[in-house]
Amino acid sequence: MMPWKNGGKTVTLDKDPTSEEEMLIFSSPEERMQQRSFIQERALRAADLGWLGRFIGGERHSALNLAAFFLAVSLLIGVGCLVAAWCQNDQSEFWGRSAERSFAAAAAALAYVFGQS
Repeated sequence: MMPWKNGGKTVTLDKDPTSEEEMLIFSSPEERMQQRSFIQERALRAADLGWLGRFIGGERHSALNLAAFFLAVSLLIGVGCLVAAWCQNDQSEFWGRSAERSFAAAAAALAYVFGQS
């Protein structure tokens, strides 16, 4: 149940955003119309995004969100490669090159993120 304040009194609503109980809280017809419009807009946006769109964002922010995710993953892989190079002295050259490539990919993602904003 979600609390909702209306004119100084708190009304408890169920989780369904389109319930008629929610519509009855608003006193004027204009407020009801605005609330219906908002609910319909929210439902249309959720239908447009789909389940993957809810995870990575809408079309305005999806590329930026994916680049930020790629940046974080590349940095984690780069740090992991540096730790592996420190722990395994006999293969440190391989892990060092891998860390260098991972940090280069992270730098490219960072350039994309700052280029977009």
